[in-house]
Amino acid sequence: MAFFEQVEESAKGRAANERPVTRRIMKLALTDADVKRLTDSILELENEMDVGLSARRPAFKASPLAVELKSKLEAERKRMAEEAGVRAKAKLEYERDSLRDLLTQALRIKIEVSRKEREVLEGALTHGGRVEELHNYRYTVAVSDEHLYWPYNGEFWRDELGTYTYTLTKGCQDTGARAIP
Repeated sequence: MAFFEQVEESAKGRAANERPVTRRIMKLALTDADVKRLTDSILELENEMDVGLSARRPAFKASPLAVELKSKLEAERKRMAEEAGVRAKAKLEYERDSLRDLLTQALRIKIEVSRKEREVLEGALTHGGRVEELHNYRYTVAVSDEHLYWPYNGEFWRDELGTYTYTLTKGCQDTGARAIP
């Protein structure tokens, strides 16, 4: 229950001394459909306890039925908050694992690129010190009607992963090799 309340407070921006990154991470936990459903149910229970029971006549509020109803509502709220906390934690763990996988893939790509660059340089050194020169080439941001050009500004959308295309700005090999200085 405490984890869910921490997530909820953070997502609403009411947590004290909290960085914006933490707030965004906690909001991510609430994007899970089950957590959202449980959160909505908890809010309804709280509304019923705060407004619904409070608006009744004093005779009803003091009755054994009202006392029992309030205790059952509090117990149900506690149960739902615990379940929501478990689900929110699981959502964040899933996202953490996904990020780890992406970082691992990025590291593998960097290693592979570095290895290939080293092989090219070693090959050039063994073959008389000549390296093929890469030149910038002209490119355009024009795309077909089926696509949309969206400049990369450091963000990405999870549902678009795997569909991004990247235009290399270097890579055309010079026809004449040059000697390594």
